[in-house]
Amino acid sequence: MKGIRIFERFGFNAEKKEEIVTKEPQPVVKYEQWEFNPQLFDWQNTATDEVLTGYKPKPQLTAILSNCIDITSQ
Repeated sequence: MKGIRIFERFGFNAEKKEEIVTKEPQPVVKYEQWEFNPQLFDWQNTATDEVLTGYKPKPQLTAILSNCIDITSQ
């Protein structure tokens, strides 16, 4: 069976990865407090009442969440 290959390499050569440089952690000194508001379906800033994303769910999703989920069962 000379000249017949039983196993053949397939695929491609991956690119060489660059060396990862780690950075020193820095403490956060200026931050804002956000709380999730279920009525708005969004995160709300506690100081300014600003919303984070402005997400508006579709009426179909709102109907499913309000009518089809049993919150009393455990």
